[in-house]
Amino acid sequence: MEEKEYWITPNAIGQFEACPQCFWASRVHGVWPPRTPEHVINIGIDESDKSMLADPRKASTFLKAGGITEDVVWRRNPELLTQWQEEGIKHPHEATGLFVGGKIDALLNPKEPAWKFKFVVMDGKSTAQDSPNIVYANQYRDRQVRQIAFYRWVLKQMGYSVADYGYLYFHITPKGGVLTSEWEGLPGLQFTTAQIQKNPDPEADPEKVSVMKYPFIVEAHRYELTGVMESWIEPTLAAIKTCLESEIPPPAHPECETCEYLQKREALRAEFSEET
Repeated sequence: MEEKEYWITPNAIGQFEACPQCFWASRVHGVWPPRTPEHVINIGIDESDKSMLADPRKASTFLKAGGITEDVVWRRNPELLTQWQEEGIKHPHEATGLFVGGKIDALLNPKEPAWKFKFVVMDGKSTAQDSPNIVYANQYRDRQVRQIAFYRWVLKQMGYSVADYGYLYFHITPKGGVLTSEWEGLPGLQFTTAQIQKNPDPEADPEKVSVMKYPFIVEAHRYELTGVMESWIEPTLAAIKTCLESEIPPPAHPECETCEYLQKREALRAEFSEET
């Protein structure tokens, strides 16, 4: 029997840590929990970011808007970078036999001669808050920093020279789409009502579809990625390997809502089966 290949990305690691049993069921047996639809605005922001980073004339302005001093996007091998962005990095991890990587957003490469062949990892995120004038706080920040630390670690495994720090580049939009006066005058992306609606009318006249400007602000943060920020990677990959090789379901995470729902539903079905 041919051995199955497993591609471990930051998302896969997050799923494993959220619940080993759900991870095992989905990766080994193809039984996935229900998935929520993607957010159109997040997709639009992501596409806009990549479009600006691909244009040398816009990239510098785009990065400086977030306070990033590195103003050169890596272009020594644009075809390879595009492949990493669209298809993802897939590198074999010798110790476990797993493949590690993921779809990387951007690699920066400062102008200084000493940095000629050194990467700086950057990942874009989008979120929402009530006001553009408050400091952005995110309960998922540690996980997001670990994501860029993971990409840095993978690139090092591939033999590349990578900086000891990286960036998270945030687009912050109005929470719930509520456009208060504080958001007036800010740059924005345009979306049609058909793009935003859950069930748009397929027969609607495109010339009569209203357009909404969705304002945003940008905020970049620099993080050190060495030491404790990468010490978790090897042990986690080893634990994932053990999970994937298990012949029986591993224990569920005690706070997994999916497993709790399935257990309660099974108990309910068993209760009514006994009564009948």
